[in-house]
Amino acid sequence: MFKRLVSFLGTNSYETTRYSLEGEEFETTFVVSALVRFLKPDEVVVIATSKAREANGQKLRDELQSKHQIVPSFRDIPNGETEDELWQQFGLLSQLLLPEAEEEVIIDISHGWRAQPFFASACVQFIGIESPDYAPTVYYGSYERGRPINAIWNLSAFSELLRWTRALDTFLQTGRAAQIAELTRSLGVQTAKKWHEGGRLGAAPTLKKLGTAIQDYSDAFSTLRVGHILLSNNGSKSLAGTLLEALEASRDEVERRIPAFASVFNRVIERVRPLVITDRLSQPLGQKGLQALARLYLVTGCYAEATAVIREGWVTKFAQEQSDAPGQPEFSQHSREAADNCWFEAHQVDRLADSMTDLRNDFLHAGFRRHMKKPKTIKENVKTMLETWESET
Repeated sequence: MFKRLVSFLGTNSYETTRYSLEGEEFETTFVVSALVRFLKPDEVVVIATSKAREANGQKLRDELQSKHQIVPSFRDIPNGETEDELWQQFGLLSQLLLPEAEEEVIIDISHGWRAQPFFASACVQFIGIESPDYAPTVYYGSYERGRPINAIWNLSAFSELLRWTRALDTFLQTGRAAQIAELTRSLGVQTAKKWHEGGRLGAAPTLKKLGTAIQDYSDAFSTLRVGHILLSNNGSKSLAGTLLEALEASRDEVERRIPAFASVFNRVIERVRPLVITDRLSQPLGQKGLQALARLYLVTGCYAEATAVIREGWVTKFAQEQSDAPGQPEFSQHSREAADNCWFEAHQVDRLADSMTDLRNDFLHAGFRRHMKKPKTIKENVKTMLETWESET
Protein backbone atom coordinates (compact mmCIF):
# COMPACT_ATOMS: atom_id res chain seq x y z
CA MET A 1 0.00 0.00 0.00
CA PHE A 2 1.25 3.47 -0.93
CA LYS A 3 2.20 5.52 2.17
CA ARG A 4 2.00 9.29 2.27
CA LEU A 5 3.52 11.08 5.26
CA VAL A 6 2.12 14.57 5.81
CA SER A 7 4.10 16.76 8.18
CA PHE A 8 4.19 20.38 9.34
CA LEU A 9 7.17 22.70 9.63
CA GLY A 10 7.56 25.76 11.83
CA THR A 11 10.05 28.58 12.23
CA ASN A 12 11.73 27.29 15.40
CA SER A 13 15.42 26.58 15.62
CA TYR A 14 15.10 22.82 16.08
CA GLU A 15 17.76 20.97 18.07
CA THR A 16 19.26 17.58 17.40
CA THR A 17 18.10 14.71 19.60
CA ARG A 18 17.60 10.98 19.48
CA TYR A 19 13.99 9.97 18.79
CA SER A 20 12.55 6.55 19.57
CA LEU A 21 9.52 4.65 18.31
CA GLU A 22 8.61 1.04 19.09
CA GLY A 23 12.16 0.07 20.05
CA GLU A 24 13.92 1.87 17.20
CA GLU A 25 16.05 5.00 17.61
CA PHE A 26 17.32 7.66 15.23
CA GLU A 27 19.23 10.91 15.80
CA THR A 28 18.00 13.93 13.88
CA THR A 29 16.94 17.56 14.09
CA PHE A 30 13.51 16.91 12.55
CA VAL A 31 10.91 14.43 13.79
CA VAL A 32 9.76 13.81 10.24
CA SER A 33 13.23 12.47 9.40
CA ALA A 34 12.96 9.91 12.19
CA LEU A 35 9.49 8.92 11.00
CA VAL A 36 10.82 8.42 7.48
CA ARG A 37 13.47 6.06 8.89
CA PHE A 38 10.94 4.15 11.04
CA LEU A 39 7.91 4.05 8.70
CA LYS A 40 9.52 4.17 5.24
CA PRO A 41 6.82 6.21 3.46
CA ASP A 42 6.67 6.45 -0.33
CA GLU A 43 5.96 10.18 -0.29
CA VAL A 44 6.60 13.03 2.15
CA VAL A 45 4.57 16.22 1.97
CA VAL A 46 5.57 19.14 4.19
CA ILE A 47 3.12 21.93 4.97
CA ALA A 48 4.75 25.26 5.85
CA THR A 49 4.29 29.00 5.75
CA SER A 50 6.71 30.99 3.62
CA LYS A 51 8.65 32.02 6.75
CA ALA A 52 8.89 28.43 8.00
CA ARG A 53 10.05 27.21 4.63
CA GLU A 54 12.66 29.96 4.50
CA ALA A 55 13.91 29.13 8.01
CA ASN A 56 13.99 25.33 7.84
CA GLY A 57 12.87 24.10 4.43
CA GLN A 58 16.27 23.61 2.82
CA LYS A 59 17.75 21.98 5.92
CA LEU A 60 14.90 19.47 6.01
CA ARG A 61 15.13 18.79 2.28
CA ASP A 62 18.90 18.19 2.50
CA GLU A 63 18.53 15.79 5.42
CA LEU A 64 15.75 13.72 3.88
CA GLN A 65 17.60 13.51 0.58
CA SER A 66 21.00 12.65 2.06
CA LYS A 67 19.89 10.26 4.79
CA HIS A 68 16.83 8.63 3.21
CA GLN A 69 17.10 9.31 -0.53
CA ILE A 70 13.66 10.89 -0.54
CA VAL A 71 12.80 14.38 -1.79
CA PRO A 72 9.92 16.03 0.09
CA SER A 73 7.35 18.19 -1.65
CA PHE A 74 6.34 21.42 0.07
CA ARG A 75 2.89 22.95 0.21
CA ASP A 76 2.70 26.62 1.05
CA ILE A 77 0.10 27.58 3.61
CA PRO A 78 -1.01 31.04 4.76
CA ASN A 79 -0.52 32.21 8.33
CA GLY A 80 -4.20 31.86 9.14
CA GLU A 81 -4.60 35.40 10.40
CA THR A 82 -7.89 36.00 8.56
CA GLU A 83 -10.98 33.90 7.96
CA ASP A 84 -10.12 33.55 4.26
CA GLU A 85 -6.64 32.28 5.13
CA LEU A 86 -8.11 29.80 7.62
CA TRP A 87 -10.39 28.39 4.92
CA GLN A 88 -7.40 28.15 2.57
CA GLN A 89 -5.62 26.11 5.23
CA PHE A 90 -8.64 23.88 5.65
CA GLY A 91 -8.96 23.29 1.90
CA LEU A 92 -5.30 22.39 1.47
CA LEU A 93 -5.23 20.09 4.48
CA SER A 94 -8.43 18.32 3.47
CA GLN A 95 -6.98 17.65 0.04
CA LEU A 96 -3.71 16.27 1.40
CA LEU A 97 -5.23 14.17 4.16
CA LEU A 98 -7.84 12.50 1.95
CA PRO A 99 -6.44 9.13 0.90
CA GLU A 100 -6.81 7.73 -2.59
CA ALA A 101 -7.63 4.08 -3.17
CA GLU A 102 -4.98 1.75 -1.79
CA GLU A 103 -3.28 4.63 -0.01
CA GLU A 104 -2.42 5.15 3.66
CA VAL A 105 -2.07 8.64 5.13
CA ILE A 106 0.23 9.24 8.11
CA ILE A 107 0.14 12.60 9.88
CA ASP A 108 2.99 14.14 11.89
CA ILE A 109 1.88 17.12 13.99
CA SER A 110 5.16 17.61 15.92
CA HIS A 111 6.28 20.88 14.31
CA GLY A 112 2.94 22.49 13.58
CA TRP A 113 2.62 26.25 13.95
CA ARG A 114 -0.26 28.01 15.67
CA ALA A 115 -3.58 26.30 14.87
CA GLN A 116 -2.26 23.94 12.18
CA PRO A 117 -2.59 20.74 14.25
CA PHE A 118 -6.08 21.80 15.32
CA PHE A 119 -7.05 22.29 11.69
CA ALA A 120 -5.60 18.88 10.88
CA SER A 121 -7.95 17.27 13.43
CA ALA A 122 -10.89 19.23 12.01
CA CYS A 123 -10.02 17.96 8.52
CA VAL A 124 -9.81 14.37 9.76
CA GLN A 125 -13.29 14.74 11.27
CA PHE A 126 -14.62 16.33 8.08
CA ILE A 127 -13.23 13.62 5.81
CA GLY A 128 -14.59 10.96 8.14
CA ILE A 129 -18.16 12.15 7.57
CA GLU A 130 -18.00 10.92 3.97
CA SER A 131 -15.61 8.04 4.73
CA PRO A 132 -16.70 6.49 8.06
CA ASP A 133 -13.76 4.05 8.10
CA TYR A 134 -11.21 6.86 7.75
CA ALA A 135 -8.76 6.79 10.67
CA PRO A 136 -5.26 8.03 9.73
CA THR A 137 -2.23 7.26 11.86
CA VAL A 138 -1.11 10.32 13.83
CA TYR A 139 2.32 10.86 15.41
CA TYR A 140 3.76 13.49 17.72
CA GLY A 141 7.45 13.76 18.59
CA SER A 142 7.84 14.92 22.16
CA TYR A 143 10.95 16.96 22.88
CA GLU A 144 12.53 18.01 26.16
CA ARG A 145 15.90 19.74 26.10
CA GLY A 146 18.60 17.72 27.84
CA ARG A 147 16.76 14.42 27.59
CA PRO A 148 19.00 11.90 25.77
CA ILE A 149 16.13 10.10 24.06
CA ASN A 150 12.76 11.63 23.18
CA ALA A 151 9.80 9.42 22.36
CA ILE A 152 7.52 9.70 19.35
CA TRP A 153 3.95 9.11 20.46
CA ASN A 154 1.43 7.26 18.35
CA LEU A 155 -1.79 9.29 18.68
CA SER A 156 -3.89 7.01 16.47
CA ALA A 157 -6.28 6.54 19.37
CA PHE A 158 -7.28 10.13 18.60
CA SER A 159 -8.39 9.10 15.11
CA GLU A 160 -10.34 6.20 16.58
CA LEU A 161 -11.96 8.58 19.03
CA LEU A 162 -13.16 10.71 16.11
CA ARG A 163 -14.64 7.59 14.47
CA TRP A 164 -16.48 6.69 17.67
CA THR A 165 -17.66 10.29 18.03
CA ARG A 166 -19.10 10.34 14.51
CA ALA A 167 -20.77 6.96 14.96
CA LEU A 168 -22.29 7.86 18.33
CA ASP A 169 -23.53 11.18 17.02
CA THR A 170 -25.24 9.44 14.09
CA PHE A 171 -26.88 6.96 16.45
CA LEU A 172 -28.16 9.59 18.88
CA GLN A 173 -29.30 12.00 16.17
CA THR A 174 -30.96 9.53 13.79
CA GLY A 175 -31.36 6.20 15.56
CA ARG A 176 -29.23 4.57 12.83
CA ALA A 177 -26.52 2.51 14.48
CA ALA A 178 -24.70 0.62 11.70
CA GLN A 179 -21.41 2.46 12.34
CA ILE A 180 -21.42 2.18 16.13
CA ALA A 181 -22.51 -1.45 15.89
CA GLU A 182 -19.64 -2.33 13.56
CA LEU A 183 -17.07 -0.53 15.72
CA THR A 184 -18.36 -2.26 18.86
CA ARG A 185 -18.50 -5.66 17.21
CA SER A 186 -15.01 -5.29 15.72
CA LEU A 187 -13.54 -4.30 19.08
CA GLY A 188 -15.45 -7.21 20.64
CA VAL A 189 -13.80 -9.68 18.28
CA GLN A 190 -10.36 -8.27 19.17
CA THR A 191 -10.95 -8.41 22.92
CA ALA A 192 -12.40 -11.92 22.72
CA LYS A 193 -9.33 -13.10 20.81
CA LYS A 194 -6.99 -11.58 23.42
CA TRP A 195 -9.10 -13.12 26.19
CA HIS A 196 -8.80 -16.60 24.67
CA GLU A 197 -5.09 -16.23 23.96
CA GLY A 198 -4.49 -14.87 27.46
CA GLY A 199 -5.86 -17.94 29.20
CA ARG A 200 -9.47 -16.76 29.59
CA LEU A 201 -8.74 -14.77 32.72
CA GLY A 202 -11.62 -12.80 34.19
CA ALA A 203 -15.13 -12.50 32.78
CA ALA A 204 -15.67 -13.21 29.10
CA PRO A 205 -15.80 -10.07 26.92
CA THR A 206 -19.32 -8.92 26.00
CA LEU A 207 -18.68 -6.26 23.37
CA LYS A 208 -19.30 -8.52 20.39
CA LYS A 209 -22.72 -9.42 21.79
CA LEU A 210 -23.45 -5.74 22.39
CA GLY A 211 -22.48 -4.86 18.82
CA THR A 212 -24.82 -7.53 17.45
CA ALA A 213 -27.67 -6.32 19.68
CA ILE A 214 -27.15 -2.73 18.52
CA GLN A 215 -27.14 -3.80 14.86
CA ASP A 216 -30.31 -5.91 15.18
CA TYR A 217 -32.13 -3.09 16.95
CA SER A 218 -30.91 -0.53 14.39
CA ASP A 219 -32.07 -2.67 11.47
CA ALA A 220 -35.54 -3.00 12.99
CA PHE A 221 -35.68 0.72 13.80
CA SER A 222 -34.67 1.69 10.26
CA THR A 223 -37.24 -0.64 8.67
CA LEU A 224 -40.06 0.20 11.12
CA ARG A 225 -40.43 -3.34 12.49
CA VAL A 226 -42.49 -2.39 15.55
CA GLY A 227 -43.19 -5.97 16.57
CA HIS A 228 -39.52 -6.92 16.50
CA ILE A 229 -38.54 -3.89 18.58
CA LEU A 230 -41.22 -4.18 21.26
CA LEU A 231 -42.41 -7.79 21.43
CA SER A 232 -40.80 -11.01 22.58
CA ASN A 233 -41.11 -13.96 20.23
CA ASN A 234 -41.02 -17.69 21.00
CA GLY A 235 -39.35 -17.12 24.36
CA SER A 236 -36.78 -14.67 23.01
CA LYS A 237 -36.64 -11.12 24.31
CA SER A 238 -37.70 -8.22 22.14
CA LEU A 239 -34.87 -6.46 20.34
CA ALA A 240 -35.22 -3.53 22.73
CA GLY A 241 -35.04 -5.94 25.67
CA THR A 242 -32.03 -7.74 24.20
CA LEU A 243 -30.25 -4.43 23.63
CA LEU A 244 -30.99 -3.19 27.15
CA GLU A 245 -29.69 -6.45 28.63
CA ALA A 246 -26.52 -6.25 26.52
CA LEU A 247 -25.97 -2.60 27.48
CA GLU A 248 -26.30 -3.28 31.19
CA ALA A 249 -24.11 -6.41 31.01
CA SER A 250 -21.30 -4.60 29.20
CA ARG A 251 -21.30 -1.36 31.19
CA ASP A 252 -17.98 -2.00 32.97
CA GLU A 253 -16.28 -3.26 29.83
CA VAL A 254 -17.49 -0.25 27.82
CA GLU A 255 -16.13 2.14 30.45
CA ARG A 256 -12.78 0.35 30.22
CA ARG A 257 -12.51 -0.18 26.49
CA ILE A 258 -14.63 2.57 24.89
CA PRO A 259 -14.49 5.75 27.00
CA ALA A 260 -16.21 7.72 24.22
CA PHE A 261 -19.19 5.33 24.33
CA ALA A 262 -19.22 5.30 28.13
CA SER A 263 -19.79 9.05 28.24
CA VAL A 264 -23.18 8.68 26.48
CA PHE A 265 -23.97 5.18 27.76
CA ASN A 266 -26.77 6.30 30.08
CA ARG A 267 -28.39 8.35 27.31
CA VAL A 268 -28.63 5.25 25.14
CA ILE A 269 -30.11 3.25 28.03
CA GLU A 270 -32.64 6.02 28.72
CA ARG A 271 -33.82 5.78 25.12
CA VAL A 272 -34.14 2.01 25.10
CA ARG A 273 -35.62 1.34 28.54
CA PRO A 274 -39.14 2.76 27.79
CA LEU A 275 -39.34 0.35 24.84
CA VAL A 276 -38.98 -2.69 27.07
CA ILE A 277 -42.55 -3.71 27.96
CA THR A 278 -44.19 -6.72 29.58
CA ASP A 279 -47.77 -6.06 28.45
CA ARG A 280 -49.70 -6.55 25.23
CA LEU A 281 -49.62 -3.55 22.91
CA SER A 282 -53.35 -2.96 23.37
CA GLN A 283 -52.93 -2.63 27.14
CA PRO A 284 -51.81 0.53 28.99
CA LEU A 285 -48.15 -0.45 29.35
CA GLY A 286 -48.03 -1.62 25.75
CA GLN A 287 -49.51 1.70 24.65
CA LYS A 288 -46.81 3.51 26.64
CA GLY A 289 -44.15 1.50 24.81
CA LEU A 290 -45.67 2.35 21.43
CA GLN A 291 -45.84 6.02 22.36
CA ALA A 292 -42.22 5.99 23.51
CA LEU A 293 -41.22 4.49 20.14
CA ALA A 294 -43.26 7.12 18.26
CA ARG A 295 -41.62 9.88 20.28
CA LEU A 296 -38.18 8.42 19.55
CA TYR A 297 -38.92 8.56 15.83
CA LEU A 298 -40.15 12.11 16.32
CA VAL A 299 -37.02 13.38 18.14
CA THR A 300 -34.76 11.78 15.52
CA GLY A 301 -36.60 13.61 12.73
CA CYS A 302 -38.29 10.50 11.31
CA TYR A 303 -41.73 12.08 10.89
CA ALA A 304 -43.13 9.54 8.43
CA GLU A 305 -42.16 6.67 10.73
CA ALA A 306 -43.54 8.52 13.75
CA THR A 307 -46.85 9.04 11.93
CA ALA A 308 -47.11 5.36 11.05
CA VAL A 309 -46.46 4.29 14.66
CA ILE A 310 -48.94 6.86 16.02
CA ARG A 311 -51.74 5.73 13.74
CA GLU A 312 -51.18 2.00 14.08
CA GLY A 313 -50.44 2.28 17.80
CA TRP A 314 -53.61 4.28 18.36
CA VAL A 315 -55.66 1.70 16.44
CA THR A 316 -54.02 -1.01 18.56
CA LYS A 317 -55.67 0.48 21.65
CA PHE A 318 -58.96 -0.90 20.24
CA ALA A 319 -57.48 -4.24 19.09
CA GLN A 320 -58.19 -7.71 20.41
CA GLU A 321 -55.46 -10.26 21.12
CA GLN A 322 -55.76 -11.51 17.54
CA SER A 323 -54.59 -8.16 16.16
CA ASP A 324 -52.41 -6.33 18.69
CA ALA A 325 -49.19 -8.27 18.05
CA PRO A 326 -47.75 -7.64 14.54
CA GLY A 327 -46.00 -10.55 12.93
CA GLN A 328 -47.33 -13.17 15.34
CA PRO A 329 -48.84 -16.42 13.92
CA GLU A 330 -52.23 -15.69 15.47
CA PHE A 331 -52.48 -12.23 13.90
CA SER A 332 -55.83 -11.76 12.14
CA GLN A 333 -56.24 -9.18 9.40
CA HIS A 334 -60.01 -9.35 9.84
CA SER A 335 -59.68 -8.54 13.54
CA ARG A 336 -57.31 -5.70 12.68
CA GLU A 337 -59.86 -4.17 10.32
CA ALA A 338 -62.43 -4.35 13.11
CA ALA A 339 -60.05 -2.46 15.43
CA ASP A 340 -59.53 0.12 12.70
CA ASN A 341 -63.29 0.62 12.43
CA CYS A 342 -63.61 1.01 16.22
CA TRP A 343 -60.89 3.65 16.19
CA PHE A 344 -62.67 5.58 13.43
CA GLU A 345 -65.98 5.43 15.26
CA ALA A 346 -64.40 6.63 18.53
CA HIS A 347 -63.07 9.71 16.76
CA GLN A 348 -65.88 10.37 14.36
CA VAL A 349 -67.02 13.57 16.10
CA ASP A 350 -63.61 15.21 16.53
CA ARG A 351 -62.50 13.90 13.09
CA LEU A 352 -59.10 12.97 14.52
CA ALA A 353 -59.14 9.67 12.68
CA ASP A 354 -59.72 11.43 9.35
CA SER A 355 -56.94 13.92 10.08
CA MET A 356 -54.57 11.16 11.13
CA THR A 357 -55.28 9.12 8.01
CA ASP A 358 -54.90 12.18 5.79
CA LEU A 359 -51.52 12.91 7.38
CA ARG A 360 -50.39 9.33 6.88
CA ASN A 361 -51.50 9.39 3.23
CA ASP A 362 -49.69 12.68 2.61
CA PHE A 363 -46.46 10.91 3.59
CA LEU A 364 -47.22 7.75 1.60
CA HIS A 365 -47.83 9.75 -1.59
CA ALA A 366 -44.74 11.93 -1.02
CA GLY A 367 -46.80 15.11 -1.38
CA PHE A 368 -48.12 14.18 -4.84
CA ARG A 369 -51.50 15.67 -4.01
CA ARG A 370 -53.38 18.81 -4.94
CA HIS A 371 -53.42 20.04 -1.35
CA MET A 372 -50.20 18.77 0.13
CA LYS A 373 -49.22 19.97 3.59
CA LYS A 374 -46.27 22.25 4.22
CA PRO A 375 -43.30 20.73 6.11
CA LYS A 376 -43.86 22.98 9.13
CA THR A 377 -47.54 21.97 9.27
CA ILE A 378 -46.65 18.28 9.04
CA LYS A 379 -44.18 18.51 11.92
CA GLU A 380 -46.69 20.35 14.10
CA ASN A 381 -49.49 17.89 13.22
CA VAL A 382 -47.38 14.83 14.06
CA LYS A 383 -46.46 16.30 17.44
CA THR A 384 -50.09 17.22 18.17
CA MET A 385 -51.38 13.77 17.20
CA LEU A 386 -48.86 12.08 19.48
CA GLU A 387 -49.77 14.32 22.41
CA THR A 388 -53.49 13.68 21.84
CA TRP A 389 -52.96 9.92 21.77
CA GLU A 390 -50.85 10.11 24.93
CA SER A 391 -53.56 12.11 26.71
CA GLU A 392 -56.08 9.31 26.06
CA THR A 393 -53.93 6.61 27.64
